[in-house]
Amino acid sequence: GAAFAASTRGSETSELRPAAAFRIRRAGPGPGPILDLKIQRDSIDATPELVRAPVSRMQAVTSIDAPMIGPLRLRGQARVAALTRGDEDNRRTGITAGVGLAVAHELRLTSDWQETWHTNPMAHGYFAPRHVQVAAIGLEFEREYDRATIAFDLGGGVQRFQRTEQPIVGSWAPALRGWGLLAWNMGRRQQILLELESYDSHVSDSLVVADRWRYTSVTASLRVSLR
Repeated sequence: GAAFAASTRGSETSELRPAAAFRIRRAGPGPGPILDLKIQRDSIDATPELVRAPVSRMQAVTSIDAPMIGPLRLRGQARVAALTRGDEDNRRTGITAGVGLAVAHELRLTSDWQETWHTNPMAHGYFAPRHVQVAAIGLEFEREYDRATIAFDLGGGVQRFQRTEQPIVGSWAPALRGWGLLAWNMGRRQQILLELESYDSHVSDSLVVADRWRYTSVTASLRVSLR
């Protein structure tokens, strides 16, 4: 898709800000490995200042979820993003590693360790600490019923980050996250989705504008199958 906004060069003519995403996912039969690759190009406009001059993001994320021993599964993710705002460039890279434990068919406990780096911690308009560390545990649930699907992901942990002027990573602070989805099948081709997402942390996988991020959103949508 695309967005139109007032030109940042002072012209009254709107400018086009394209956005696109590509995702490919491979899931084997049964409890086999799951591979996921997502590439996206979008604009970050979370504040009035960023609406006038947004951050352009080109990002690639690859993930793996593979069986280990018994009910244990290996979880890993690698991320790289090019962030551009005007003539200012920044590169963000990150890795995540952890394990998941299936306590029931629909329920899984998870633990993850995450590291993120920014090459330009002096970037203007958004928060880009030089180094971020996050340790978290979570609870994942997903179950399908005759006409509905219910899923949620709840987690919490600790995190710390290094500002550009600090020689070492700072003190630990709490981090909380929550996500839930309700999908209701209206018929063979129509489905209503209600999604809730909330975070309370200092840093995030998304692009935030300050060193404290509190975010809540509720989204309702209609999905129609063409075949």
